[in-house]
Amino acid sequence: MNDFFNSLENTFNNRLYKLDLSLHNKIRDTFVDDFIHELRDYLNKTDALHQLSKLPKDTIFSVNELEDNYISCYSNEIHYDIPRDMVDSNIDNIKCNERLQLQDGIYKIITPEN
Repeated sequence: MNDFFNSLENTFNNRLYKLDLSLHNKIRDTFVDDFIHELRDYLNKTDALHQLSKLPKDTIFSVNELEDNYISCYSNEIHYDIPRDMVDSNIDNIKCNERLQLQDGIYKIITPEN
């Protein structure tokens, strides 16, 4: 059932994105524009949290890119976005190809075992 709602959410998010693109010049810097962006950010975060919740707790991610609200990562060649507020406070020290793992509800940098 969660997959159904996730699919519905993705469809809604894609339509919201298209609406934003088509109206953006007309509604830029208005309450409606801000609302669309906030709603889209919320839906993206909800989708990311849903995808992460389906993974084993010991999943290790390789950092690909630091984005505004997310850390773009890969695990087993599958792309995931980890919300920045779920990453350790040392977020500014994260570099590409570093490894993250969930520890005590927060994604933390881990060092490879030798």
